[in-house]
Amino acid sequence: QADANATLIFTFVGMKTREIALNGLTNVNVEMEMDAEQMDEVIVYGYGSGQRVGSVVGSVSTVDAVKLASRPASNVSDALQGQIAGMQVFHSSGEPSDNTSIRIRGINSLNAGTAPLYLLDGIPVPASTFSTLNSNDIENISVLKDAASTAIYGSRAANGVVFITTKKGSRSTQGQVVINAQYGWSFLTQNNFDLMNSEQLFRFEEMCFPQLVNDQEYQANKEFVLSNGINFDWEKYMFKDSAPTYSLSAAVSGGSEDTRYHLSLGYLNEDGTAPRSGAERYTLRLNLDSDVKKWLKMGANVTLSYQKAETSVTGWYTNTPVMVVFSERPYNVPYELIDNDGKISYGKELDRLPWSGGINMKHWFQKNPMHRDRIALTASTFEQITPIKGLVLKAIQAVDGIDQRQTNKRLPSYIGNLGSGTTTEYFSRYYTLTATNTADYTYSLNGIHNFSVLLGQEAIVNQSTGFGASVPGMTDDRLTLLPAGNVNSITLPSGSVYKEEYVFNSYFGRLSYDYNQTYYLSASLRRDGSSRFGESVRYANFWSVGAMWDAKKAFFLSDIDAVNSLRLKANYGVTGNSSIGNYLALGTLGTGPQYNNQSGLGIAAPGNPDLTWEEVASFNLGAEGRLFDRVDFNAEFYNKITSNMLMEVPWSATTGFGSGWGNVGKMRNRGFELTLGVDILNDNDFQWRISGNINYNKNTMLELYNGIDRYVNGTTGLEYVVGEPVGGFSVVERVGVDPMDGTLVWRTKEGQLTKVYSDDDAVFNGMNMYADWSGGFSTSFSWNGLSLAADFSFVGKRYMWLNEKYYTMNSNNAGQSNFETKMLEMWTQPGQITDVPKFGTPFYFDTSVYENASFIRMKNLSLSYTLPRKWLQKTGIMEGARVYATGRNRLTFTDFHGYDPEFDNNGTAGTYPNSRQISMGVELTF
Repeated sequence: QADANATLIFTFVGMKTREIALNGLTNVNVEMEMDAEQMDEVIVYGYGSGQRVGSVVGSVSTVDAVKLASRPASNVSDALQGQIAGMQVFHSSGEPSDNTSIRIRGINSLNAGTAPLYLLDGIPVPASTFSTLNSNDIENISVLKDAASTAIYGSRAANGVVFITTKKGSRSTQGQVVINAQYGWSFLTQNNFDLMNSEQLFRFEEMCFPQLVNDQEYQANKEFVLSNGINFDWEKYMFKDSAPTYSLSAAVSGGSEDTRYHLSLGYLNEDGTAPRSGAERYTLRLNLDSDVKKWLKMGANVTLSYQKAETSVTGWYTNTPVMVVFSERPYNVPYELIDNDGKISYGKELDRLPWSGGINMKHWFQKNPMHRDRIALTASTFEQITPIKGLVLKAIQAVDGIDQRQTNKRLPSYIGNLGSGTTTEYFSRYYTLTATNTADYTYSLNGIHNFSVLLGQEAIVNQSTGFGASVPGMTDDRLTLLPAGNVNSITLPSGSVYKEEYVFNSYFGRLSYDYNQTYYLSASLRRDGSSRFGESVRYANFWSVGAMWDAKKAFFLSDIDAVNSLRLKANYGVTGNSSIGNYLALGTLGTGPQYNNQSGLGIAAPGNPDLTWEEVASFNLGAEGRLFDRVDFNAEFYNKITSNMLMEVPWSATTGFGSGWGNVGKMRNRGFELTLGVDILNDNDFQWRISGNINYNKNTMLELYNGIDRYVNGTTGLEYVVGEPVGGFSVVERVGVDPMDGTLVWRTKEGQLTKVYSDDDAVFNGMNMYADWSGGFSTSFSWNGLSLAADFSFVGKRYMWLNEKYYTMNSNNAGQSNFETKMLEMWTQPGQITDVPKFGTPFYFDTSVYENASFIRMKNLSLSYTLPRKWLQKTGIMEGARVYATGRNRLTFTDFHGYDPEFDNNGTAGTYPNSRQISMGVELTF
C-alpha cells in the first residue's frame, strides 16, 4: 500500500537497516547484512518484555538449550554445575527422584532459606519443580545474581533468581516434529574407602583378641574361608552394577501469522543403583499464544507431570545400603554355602547372616519399600492489551500445585517383622496462586533518548496441607491397604497432620533509560508484604539503581578493530529474604498437655511480633566484552551485606522455651567472578572453543546476637565466630598417638597437649563446609557435523565429617564390623609410631573424622554426529537427524574418602551415593 515513490525501510534483529527507494518498482528483493552491534541475543528474565543482552545493566548469565539437552540426568539442574560463575550446584543424595540445591554467590543466611527464587516462564515455583521438567522443553535458564537484576522481585530474591524459559513455537512456520530417544546405564561413583579383605580382617581380629589364635572353632572357620577364597564383595551385592535409564520425548511446534504453539510429551525411567530405588516420570507441556486482535494477545502455558518414585533411603547409620557395605564383614556371606567335591558355591540367599546371626539388610530394603506418587501442575494464562503505541498492559494468572502420596510398608513376610506388617500412608497438597498485573511503556525521542517504564502489582497465596496414618497388623504381603490391618490400633505419625498458609502482596516499578544505546540507567523499586512477619512490620521496600556504559561507542575505541565490544556496569540495591516458617511471628497453641487426666492446650511457640524481613544490600561492578573477534570475557566484583538476619537463638530457660526467632546478626559475602571464552578455530568446517569460569567468595560473620562474638550450633557442630567465615567447624584437634602407651593425644584450646578428651577444647580450626573457590571449564569441537564436548566443574577446599569412620576406624567394633586397612597399623607395643590408637580406645569425633572434600569432576562428555541436511532432504519428510553418546560424572579427582564429595551438607553417614552414567540417543526432526 506504499506510494509509488515511497522509501521502504527494512529492519530485522541482528541485521543492518536497509532503506530502498521504490521509484515505481513493484517487486523488491532485499539482501540483509549482519550488524555485529545488533547481534545481541534477546532474553526474558523479568517482568515486561525481553531485553537485548547488550542492554542488560544487571549481572545475568544464561545457559541455552544446547547445554541442557541430551544430558543423562533426571534433574535438569545437574547440567548447570560449573556452567555459571558464582553458582554452585550440589546433590543431597544420588537418588533419582531427589532434588539438587543451588547457591549463588555464597551463603547469605544462617537459619533462613539460602535457595534462590525459581521462576518458570515468570511464575514462582518450588525448587522441586526441577525434578519434574523435561530438559528438551527448556529454551534457556537465566541466573540473576546482583541487585539490578533481582531487586524487581524484592522478596525471596536475596539468594538470587533462576529464571527458566520454555520453548515456544515460531510464527508463520510450518509445523515441526522433534523426537528424542535415549538409553543408558547408571553406575556407582568410586568408593575411596580401602576396606579389609577376609585375610586382613582375620589378622586384625587376632590383633584385637590374641586368644583367637588358640580358638579351634575360629581357626577352623578362618581356614575354611581362606582356603576357599571367600572374600565377599558387599558393594556388588547391595548395589547394581548397571542400572538402566531411558527416556523418550516428542514435540510439535510451529505457528500461523497470528498464532504459535509448542506441544510436547515426555517419558523418563531411571533405575537407582541402590535396592528398590528409581523414578518414572511422565510430562506434558503446552505453550500457546495468539494475536486475537491487533491490540489483544492471549495465551497459556501448561506443564503437567506425574512421577512415581521408589527409594531405599531410610535415614543415616546402619539402615542405609552404604553402611552395610562399610560395616559387613567380607567372610560373612549372605548365601548358603554348598560344597561340591571340595569346591564351594553359593546357594540360596539367607535371611540371617551365618557368622553374626544378624538380619540380611538387603532383604530389609526389599521387604520395607517406600513409594511416592506425585502429580504436579504449573499453569498460567495471560491477556495482553496494547491500547496505544508503546504501551502494553498485561495480566497473568498462574497456579502451581503438587499432590503427593507416600506409602511406607513393612511387609509381614520379612523375618524382622515377625509376621505382623505395618502400612503408613502420607498425603500432602501444596498450591500457590499468583496474580500479576503490569503496565509497560516504551518511548523513544528522536531515536536517541530511549525510555522504558514498568509498573506492576502481584499477589501470591499459598496453602499446604497434609495427613498421615499408620496401621499395624498386616498378615499378607498382597493385602497391605490400611483396612487390612488392625484399624483399632491406628496412629497418626508425628507431624503428619498440618495446614499452613501464607500470603505475599507486592507493588513494583522499574525505570530504564539509555542515551543513543550508549549510556544506560536503570532503577527499580518494590514494596513487599508477607504474612510471615509481625503485623506492624510486614511491609518493606527493596530497590536498586544501576548504570552501564557501552565503551565501544566512545570515540577512542570505535575505530579499534581489536575491541569488538566493551561494556562497563555498576549497580547497588537491597533485596529481601522471607524463607522461614509461616507462623513464627505469632504465638501459637498446641495440644498434648494433660490436666486432671484430660487433654488440654498449651503454648507451642511464644512468637515474636517484631519479626521482619532479612535484607541483603549488594554492590556489583563489572566489565564484559569481546576482543579480536575471538575472546569473550566477563569480570565482576561484588560485595553483599546481610543484616537483620532471621535466626533462631537460645533463650533463657525461665521463658519455658529453649530458643526463639529474631532479627539478629550481620554477615558479608565479598568476591569476584571471571568468565572467559576463546574461539580458537571458527570457520565453516572446523570450530573449536574453550571456556571457563571461576569464583572466589569470602564469607565473614560481622555480628551475632546480644553482643557475643562466638556461638556453637550444638546440633551441627558448626561454629559462628565474628570475623570468621560461616560454616566453620568447632572441633577438638587430634595431635596423634603416644608411642609409649598407644593413647590418643589432643590439643587443648590453650594449645597444650592432653590425653583427656573434652568438648570444652573444641576450637575453630579453619575447616569450613563452604568452599571459597569454585568454577568450571569446557571445551567443544565441531567438524562437518561431528561434535565433541567436555564440561568440568570444580570446588575448592571444603570439609565434611564422615560418620562412616565410626565403623571403619573404631576398634571397639572388632568382631562385628569391617575396617579400613589402615587399622592394621593399630598400636600394639611401646615405641611403635602410628596414628591408630590401641585396641579398646573410645571413638571420638575429633578432627580425625573431617576430610577435605574438594574435587574436580568431568560433569559431562558428549560425542554427536549430525547427518548432512542434503542427505535428509531426499527423504522428503526429514529435516534433521543427530545421534549422540554422553557420559556423566565419568571422572572425579578428589582426596575425599567415601563415595561422593559432591554432597551439600556438613557430613555424610551412609548417604545415597551419586551416580556415573553413560547413555546413547538419537534426535530426529521432521
